[in-house]
Amino acid sequence: METVYLGRNYISNGRPFRGFTTMKSVTVSDIVTAIQSEEFRGSKGIREVKLGENITEIGKSAFYDCDTLYSITLPESVLTLGEYAFYNCDTLTWINIPSNVNLIGGEAFRYCRYLAEVTIPASVDSIGAWAFSSTGLKNVAISDGETPLKLWEWAGYSIFSGDALESLYLGRDYTCNAQPFREFQTMKALSIGSAITSLQSGAFEKCSGLEKIFCYNDIPPTCGQKVFSGVNKQLCYLYVPAMSIDLYKAAYTWNEFFNVGETSVMNLKACENAIDGMWFDLNGRPMESSKPGLNILRAKDGKAIKVFIP
Repeated sequence: METVYLGRNYISNGRPFRGFTTMKSVTVSDIVTAIQSEEFRGSKGIREVKLGENITEIGKSAFYDCDTLYSITLPESVLTLGEYAFYNCDTLTWINIPSNVNLIGGEAFRYCRYLAEVTIPASVDSIGAWAFSSTGLKNVAISDGETPLKLWEWAGYSIFSGDALESLYLGRDYTCNAQPFREFQTMKALSIGSAITSLQSGAFEKCSGLEKIFCYNDIPPTCGQKVFSGVNKQLCYLYVPAMSIDLYKAAYTWNEFFNVGETSVMNLKACENAIDGMWFDLNGRPMESSKPGLNILRAKDGKAIKVFIP
């Protein structure tokens, strides 16, 4: 069996589609409302999945160990991504988290080694332990929001992998039982959204590769102890709103940075370059317009630049 079409919901005392190594493609109709737990677990031949527009849940371990899956687009109807949902989907290079998702379960994308970027929408309330651990994530964007995001860690393992991460946009406050972004030595660029009012102790401790920090709050966020301990503050540039430069230079922790400039310069250049430009996602796929998170802009002068859209 190479193809499966699910035209309606079903009841079964087992998992009739689990472990089919010859299955290559799955299409799910708009009538189906959930991908059940372990529904396609171990179906190692699956390469492409097309989901209907009324799926509300991707169940626990639904695509666990589907290590040839490279293409799946989640519809906006999805509310929850269960634990282990895409565990060890080794060839998955891109995933969209719909703007209505409120829960990403523990280890949901663990061992997706080629997953390069993810944007966490403001709708997400909680992310479980190890959700994006052992992935190839280079770019992570946590979209702006007013409600603190709950991040869970266990046994010292971070939600996000720090082995390849190059850039992080932190758009809202979070609560965590540990420091989820500590010791990310490969991270070069950190952006802190205007909604962030405080940074917990040790938040970015030992992020020794940081070269640029962009902070968009007019008022310097309050900092706990050792927030940027281990960051080379003589070489790392801090960019803040032009009107707030003096405030940052006087604020605890922020006053340790030697080079402080204004964010508005970079934003103005991006806006100017956007005229008649073309947008691409981080995998080089063309888009009709920019999307929330990190984008690539092919400007009118032919240069390609990365632009974050809140």
